[in-house]
Amino acid sequence: MPRNPKKKLGSRKYKDYTDETEIPVDLQLEETTYDEPPKIGVSKGELKPDIYVIVEIIFDKNTKKETTKQFYGVILRTCFEKNEVTVKFFRRSSKSKGNDYIFPNVDDEMDIQLTDVISIVKPSKVNRGRYTFPYELPVKH
Repeated sequence: MPRNPKKKLGSRKYKDYTDETEIPVDLQLEETTYDEPPKIGVSKGELKPDIYVIVEIIFDKNTKKETTKQFYGVILRTCFEKNEVTVKFFRRSSKSKGNDYIFPNVDDEMDIQLTDVISIVKPSKVNRGRYTFPYELPVKH
């Protein structure tokens, strides 16, 4: 029985769309940049459970090695009588090169003062427990 000759791949003709009319400038989508940090300052009314926040924590307070770091977290509980919120913190994913964060295997929770919450944010993408936030967090010394 004779074999059928193999077809060449890529032998189809495709229509060339490059000569079509261009989309007007006012209808084109703008590319969003997230280089700027979010608005700083949060009121009590904005802080509710399941809100994503940036928290600023000062380590080694009142010493020569005082360091300020910012972390992403999600609010679990609020206690306005004590001016505190309970935050569950993310950690940066070691498997990705972007701004992907995950919750650690052992929950990292902490009661912090309302003044330590500096901003409310939204993850730009959530995929299988990986939260992608739009910008890098700075480290201040």
